Amino acid sequence: MCNKFFFLIILLSLSLTMFASDFEWGIKYGAGVSQIHGSNLNYNLHYDFTKMDINNQIVDGGYFEVTSNKQKHGLSHNAGIFFTYPLTADRNELLFQPEILWQRYTYSYWFKDCYPVTNNYGLTWPIWGKVNGTVESRLDYVSVPLLIKMQQDKPEDTKDNHAIVSMFGYIGPSISYLFDNKTTNRKGIKTLDNAVETLIANTLTDADIHQYYEYTKALVSADKLIKIKYDLVFGFGWNIIDALKAGCGTDEWVIDFRFNLNVNPLGDSVTGNNFKLYNGLASIGYKF
Repeated sequence: MCNKFFFLIILLSLSLTMFASDFEWGIKYGAGVSQIHGSNLNYNLHYDFTKMDINNQIVDGGYFEVTSNKQKHGLSHNAGIFFTYPLTADRNELLFQPEILWQRYTYSYWFKDCYPVTNNYGLTWPIWGKVNGTVESRLDYVSVPLLIKMQQDKPEDTKDNHAIVSMFGYIGPSISYLFDNKTTNRKGIKTLDNAVETLIANTLTDADIHQYYEYTKALVSADKLIKIKYDLVFGFGWNIIDALKAGCGTDEWVIDFRFNLNVNPLGDSVTGNNFKLYNGLASIGYKF
């Protein structure tokens, strides 16, 4: 259902623009910084263990977990295509600007001198001690911002062959579809994962079959997200003629600064779901 709704928004945006007689279009690329905000900002690395009892029944073997204590921002990118067409008789005053963008967000959870917690201390002998490391998250979205753009042209007698010809501001909603979500364990977190695997492997070779363990790793925080993200987008920028100073006076470039404020919580896992994703980007575009 979410997929159909998302692609309906894309088709509607394109049709509104393409059927306008005087639309303009261009391509753009932006880079900036992304960060998570909210009340659930920690990453809870949680393992649930089971073991075989003397009656050959699988029983609870306890849990083992460690929680991050810091978050760090990461790089953010977008690239795609934009369209504009006028909404008023003065074509350069008020415009509608839909866009179709690939957007990448990155951020990380940091574990600094974090001690594990368990209810079965028999699990901890190979992996006990302070944990230092990171869990890095990378999210890729297809986004469709639907922007109302307010533009002010410079007077004709103040323009030259290679100068800012207008400035603008914009605001509007954006809907995004998550098509890739990747988390990567680094340093001590990767070592911890390997230690758990070693613990399990050692029980397989133990002479006492009643020490046989298995485990599952809980999906938390950034491990599992909802597919649809809604944002409030706003920004400002400038249109520049002949930015390369080739003297042609025909190439038109667009420079803008943008902020994306996520408005719906993104988590869809066991714990740590109440967080949102914000980013700010500077971008450059070219109008055809």
